[in-house]
Amino acid sequence: MFHWGLKTKVLILTLVPTLIIAVMLGSFFINTRLDELNETVKERGYLTIQKFLPVIHRQLAAGDFDSLQKISNRILEEADVRAVSIIGNSGRHLSHSGPTMWPKREDHVLSSLPNNPQMHATSDSLRFIVPVTRVDPLGLHLMPASHPS
Repeated sequence: MFHWGLKTKVLILTLVPTLIIAVMLGSFFINTRLDELNETVKERGYLTIQKFLPVIHRQLAAGDFDSLQKISNRILEEADVRAVSIIGNSGRHLSHSGPTMWPKREDHVLSSLPNNPQMHATSDSLRFIVPVTRVDPLGLHLMPASHPS
């Protein structure tokens, strides 16, 4: 058996609860900060898409599919953008830049064009699917972005 003195007992009784509270608060603040970072990445993704939507809409409406590849390449130069696909309303890829990131098992998502922006999270990326127009969609803009590590 341990025969601790009064000083040791008081020290243990004050340090143990203090350490437990410090670990709990540290975990809480780290978790809160990571949630804020995830929200910031999502907002940046949507803002990047919103920045290029008018140009994509104009090119789709004009039928200028050659310039869509230039737009895709320009979007790919943005920070944290890993790939860009512009898909026509028939589901055909009109333009693509970057690695192919859409797994075959999720092709059912593209079988119909969504009317609202969507985001799909995977372990390594966030995938934004945004219709170019909300009324009578001309196509959609798919942009996987890297996940914060």
